[in-house]
Amino acid sequence: MTHQRLDPKERQKAIMDAAIDLANLIGFEKLRRENVARQAGVSASLVSRHWGTMTKLRRGIMREAIQREELKIIAQGIVLRDKQALKVSANLKERALASL
Repeated sequence: MTHQRLDPKERQKAIMDAAIDLANLIGFEKLRRENVARQAGVSASLVSRHWGTMTKLRRGIMREAIQREELKIIAQGIVLRDKQALKVSANLKERALASL
C-alpha cells in the first residue's frame, strides 16, 4: 500500500479543520496541541511546525472560526476576552453569544 504525502498547505488546512471540529466538541479553552494533533492524525511536532506556539495556533483557530462564522467558538472567545473575537461585528457578536 502506498501512502501519498499531502501538500503542506493541504495538511495545514486538514489540521485547522480538525482543530475547529475539536474546539466545537470540547471547547476552545480546552484545546491542547496534543489533542489537536490526535484529532488531525498527525504528530504534535507537525502542529508546532505550522503554528509554533499555542498562542499562534489559538489565534489561527479564532480567525478561521470568525471567517467560517463558527458561532460557538466565537462566543467562547468573547467570554475569554480573545482579541480577535472581541473585534467581530456587533451582529456577529450578538449571534455568537445567543448560541450559548
